[in-house]
Amino acid sequence: MKKIITMIGVAGILSLLPFCKKSTAKPEEPTTITTQQLKQDTAQLYVLLDSKPCKIPQEEFTSATVDIRSIKVNNSVHGWEELIPVPGAWDVVSLQQASVPVADITEKSTVHTGTITQIALTFGNNNKLVVNDVAAPCYKIDGKEVILNFQGEIKPGTLNEIVVSIDICGNISIQNKYDQEPCYILKPVMAFQSFKTIQNTPQISRF
Repeated sequence: MKKIITMIGVAGILSLLPFCKKSTAKPEEPTTITTQQLKQDTAQLYVLLDSKPCKIPQEEFTSATVDIRSIKVNNSVHGWEELIPVPGAWDVVSLQQASVPVADITEKSTVHTGTITQIALTFGNNNKLVVNDVAAPCYKIDGKEVILNFQGEIKPGTLNEIVVSIDICGNISIQNKYDQEPCYILKPVMAFQSFKTIQNTPQISRF
C-alpha cells in the first residue's frame, strides 16, 4: 500500500512540473531599413571653393595655400554631419586666375534630408605662402574654424551643391615681433555664395 501511495505522489508531482516551466521571451526582430526609406531620408551634397578676385592684383603673393581639413553642415533636425574632404591644400592665388575659378573641396557625400542652416570649415597646418617667388618663413591662418550661416533645403534623392568663397585681398598682414622673423597672417574672410540642387539621383549610399 505504501508503494502505491508513493507512486501516486510522484506521478502527481510530475504532472505539475510543466506548469512550473519559465516562459522564454523571444528576441525582437531587427528593424530592416529598406532602399525606399533611404531614398526618403538621404541625398548627396558636395562643396566648392571660390577665390574672390582682387580689385588691385596682389602681385607680391606668388601663391597662398589654405589647408582645409574638414567640412561639415548643420541639419536643423540631425545636427552636424561630416562631408568627405578632398585631400590637399588649395592655392587661392592661382584659383583666382584659373579658367574655372572654383575647386572641389569635398567628395559627393551622403547627408540627411531637411534644412541645412550652417556650414563649418576647419583649417589644418599645411599652409604655405610664397612672396615674390620666395617661401615665407612664417605664415599662419588667424583661426582654426569658420562657420557660415545660410538656409538650404535638401530634398530626397537629389544631388546638391554649395559654393563658399574666400577673400584674401587685403586680408594678409605682417606681424613683427622683437628678435623674430616677420610672420604673415591670413585672416580667412569667407562667405556663403550659393546653394542649388543639380539633379535627382537614384544612387543612395548608406551612412
